[in-house]
Amino acid sequence: MKIKKGRSLQWKILFCISCLVIAMFFVMTAITCVMVSKEYQAQAKTAALSKLGDGVSTLDGWLTNKQSLVGFMGQDVLVNKYASDRETCRSFLSDCTTRDPDIYETYIGFAEDKTIIFGSGYEPPADYDPTTRSWYKAALESSDPIITEPYTDVQTNRQVITCAVKVQENGETIGVLGADIFIDYLGEVVDSIKADENGYSALLTGDGRIVCHQNHAFLPVVDDNGNDVMTGFSDTSADFVQPVDGGFVSFTDYDGQKVRYCQQTIPSTGWKLGYLLNSKEFNEPTVSLIVTMIVMAAVFNGLIAVCIALLLKKMFAPMKDIADNSSLVASGKLDVSFDYSYDDEIGSVCRAIENNNRVVKMYIGDIEKRLEAISHGDFSLSSDVEYIGDYASIKVSLDRISDSLNTVFSGIERASAAVFSGAEGVSAESGQLSESVSRQNALIDEIASGMKFLSDKIDNNVSRTDSAKNTAHRAAGAVEEGSERMKHLLEAMEEISDASAKIQNIIGTIEDIAFQTNILALNASVEAARAGAAGKGFAVVADEVRNLAGKSAEASDKTANLIELSVSAAKRGMEIAKGTSESLDEVVSCTEEIDNIIIEINSESHEQRTCVDDVNEKIGHVSDFVNSSAANAEECAAASRELNSQASELKNMLDNFRA
Repeated sequence: MKIKKGRSLQWKILFCISCLVIAMFFVMTAITCVMVSKEYQAQAKTAALSKLGDGVSTLDGWLTNKQSLVGFMGQDVLVNKYASDRETCRSFLSDCTTRDPDIYETYIGFAEDKTIIFGSGYEPPADYDPTTRSWYKAALESSDPIITEPYTDVQTNRQVITCAVKVQENGETIGVLGADIFIDYLGEVVDSIKADENGYSALLTGDGRIVCHQNHAFLPVVDDNGNDVMTGFSDTSADFVQPVDGGFVSFTDYDGQKVRYCQQTIPSTGWKLGYLLNSKEFNEPTVSLIVTMIVMAAVFNGLIAVCIALLLKKMFAPMKDIADNSSLVASGKLDVSFDYSYDDEIGSVCRAIENNNRVVKMYIGDIEKRLEAISHGDFSLSSDVEYIGDYASIKVSLDRISDSLNTVFSGIERASAAVFSGAEGVSAESGQLSESVSRQNALIDEIASGMKFLSDKIDNNVSRTDSAKNTAHRAAGAVEEGSERMKHLLEAMEEISDASAKIQNIIGTIEDIAFQTNILALNASVEAARAGAAGKGFAVVADEVRNLAGKSAEASDKTANLIELSVSAAKRGMEIAKGTSESLDEVVSCTEEIDNIIIEINSESHEQRTCVDDVNEKIGHVSDFVNSSAANAEECAAASRELNSQASELKNMLDNFRA
């Protein structure tokens, strides 16, 4: 497996914990900021709505007061019958004007003659018809005093409202009493409403036109034709959205500032009192909180990182000792121990490594003991250690190796014993054959000498050889019979050759066993090399087994050749000797009879001489065969002795191995 380079485990843990702490802190910071921001904004909105509510109460109280005052004036007109006397009515209206400093003018318009009386003594134009005025019509439609929308008084250039109430007697409308009231107080109240430093209030009519505003450019004015001009609040901003009462909307104010706007309705008039919060100031506490929390988060995370780093450094200090000792274990030193004594996860790792080293050392000791026994030829030793887990396969492999070597060497031992026994038998038979051939050779020499003597006698008795003709024919027949027996000898030699081939197959089996032993030794060498230092002893045994297998194969080859030669020569020599002996017995018998006949019949000796010459020639050939057999028998005996020596050496080597 390819080892990848990377950061240390301590750094990774520090990084992960720091990231987690930072993430959690920032999440908490974000949640806190959102919650606090909402709280701040809620407080700001509550403060704005509270101020706005106070302003609405103040404005509504002031306007209601004016309505009540005008209502009382209307009641006084009825009670005191001012409508019947115009001068008295004018004096009453003038007195009403002085009752309240905010009242600019008081008047009453009569329905019957469509005239009007002003408290200030102002005389309107003759065509002035009060019943056509909006304040008059509005008053007729309401049972309570009404307040008109503000307008600009031309003479004073101040904002004025008209508060009017209809005057009825016995269900019949006499007229409408009205009062023009300056609303400077409303502007003061609106300007005094402050929920934040840069925010401001605005008073709007029911349809959204500006009555009071901090920017006087938006206040009502009179154009050149004397008409009142009022600015719509929505005209001051392109993105203004009308809110519901108590709700907040955001838009860009006339000066380009982002504002938050809320409004409430004044019950007495239906006007709207609005408040504009500066968005920057509105969000400033949240921004300050976020900055503060970020700074605190940075400081806190730095402190946490330092604390975690110090803690991890202390915690990972034992890991270096574990790494160093693990390196020693990897280099083959299993007698390592750890100084870490705490009963925690690291202590558990240390104890686990120590236990593993102890178990591995125990296994190595057992394997070493078994391999040592195998190196001395002892395959019977078994493991007295219990192999557990994946180590169990090692014990199974050792048992299989012992069983396999035991089986192989047992087979080699049996084959060696058989070869040794066969070599002893061949050696003994070869010795006997050599001795027998030597005796036959001596006997043939004696027969040759006798035949020479007989030939001499025949030369002397040539006259009697004719009488031995028939006997010579019998001798020739006996020789022919010897020739036939020699043919049988050749057939027998072929059978011996077949038997030798079978023996050669057996030797081939031995060679296969030697080859398999060599392969087994080679595999054992490979496994020993894989085992490293622990397999050195077994590697020596494997080399010795392989060398022994080579010697066994070489000895088997030599044995096969020698056995083939010895068996062939022995059988051939034995059969030739046997056949020759029988033939020679017959020849001897015939020769004795011929000798008697030659003695008796000298006249037939010339024929006997011819037969004797022929017999001498045949005996010469037999002598040559016998000499050749003797030489082969000696070689077979020497090979048998060598085979016997090799088999004895192989048996001695196998005696060193025991099952």
